Amino acid sequence: LMLDYTFYKKMESKKMSPDYMNQVMGTLDDGMFRILIAHHPGYFENYAKWGANLVFSGHYHGGMARLPLIGGVISPSMRPFPRYDMGEYKNGDATMILSSGIGTHTIRLRPFNPPEIVVVTLHAGEND
Repeated sequence: LMLDYTFYKKMESKKMSPDYMNQVMGTLDDGMFRILIAHHPGYFENYAKWGANLVFSGHYHGGMARLPLIGGVISPSMRPFPRYDMGEYKNGDATMILSSGIGTHTIRLRPFNPPEIVVVTLHAGEND
């Protein structure tokens, strides 16, 4: 999912309307496992409410720079200490896998933030 560019403004955090995901992605049928590839992790709650079960995301580059024991320092939108920087996050039945990626953003260095490529293996459930 590539959000409208207004969701990516620096120094701003645009609220996503409750019906935005349905407008952009459509409504979902119940009973299906849904994987969403969404560039921007900051709207994970909206993705989960929409019905995504598994979200793959990036964009924050691990917080661009990291501090040991603290985590990501700044998001690409210049927000300090982003809530999501890298790793696995849960929201109800939804899981987001957030990669710090292999590139850079704004700051061309990655202090304490080694590049990563995430590999995920999906298995069918016991009832499938």
